[in-house]
Amino acid sequence: MKVIMSVLEQIYPEARTVDVEIHPIEKPKIVGIGLKESTLYEARVTMEGELMQWLMKVFDSPYCQPHYPDQFYTMHAVVASAGFPTIPEVYKDPNKWRAYYVTDLTQGGTHACLSLSDWSYYMHRRGLREGQGAFFLENGVEISDQLGHLLKKASSEGFHFGSPDVFFIVVDCSSSVGELLVGDFRYVTRRSIDTSTKQARLCEDNWKTGKAYSSMMNWYLTSSEQANPLRTPTREEITTFG
Repeated sequence: MKVIMSVLEQIYPEARTVDVEIHPIEKPKIVGIGLKESTLYEARVTMEGELMQWLMKVFDSPYCQPHYPDQFYTMHAVVASAGFPTIPEVYKDPNKWRAYYVTDLTQGGTHACLSLSDWSYYMHRRGLREGQGAFFLENGVEISDQLGHLLKKASSEGFHFGSPDVFFIVVDCSSSVGELLVGDFRYVTRRSIDTSTKQARLCEDNWKTGKAYSSMMNWYLTSSEQANPLRTPTREEITTFG
């Protein structure tokens, strides 16, 4: 198939455009499914002669709302600029409706990217792991600590995580060791914390989200001496600043 010359746009870490060559794939493999917004497809894109480790994220769900694509693009930049672990690179393709190129968190299949939607379904959309068994995770204690850190950072800086779907775990398939990051920006918002009451409410709301995430994710993780279930951070861990 003919190579397509294109220009992609990026706003994080700086506003810029990049020239790329897109090598169309006749039947691209589906790598990830967002139930209400997008599908992730394998992609072949070269920039300055280098094959990029990217996926094409297309907002093609019939349940996708018109504002989802721009919300994803802009909030990713906000989250990344604030220093949260997240998707390293996001590029917008202005020539394709609702199409973006993002870092392949599976690193070509050597890693698994886990979210709660993987085991879920919504109407006719089903996650890639829906109906499958549990997933082995070696470092549940460490992931729990990372969750507490993210919730504390969010609460101290005015970020509200409004759904357990916000979190992804990227797992090295060879070691079963995972790392937690912010991967779904649809439920990430900013709040004013200019009073102690607002600060306390944000801390409580983020704690509830973390509690729901650890509880729900444990349904899909095997438990053993090496794979401890996720622990919900205490309220004190999230609300103690300084």
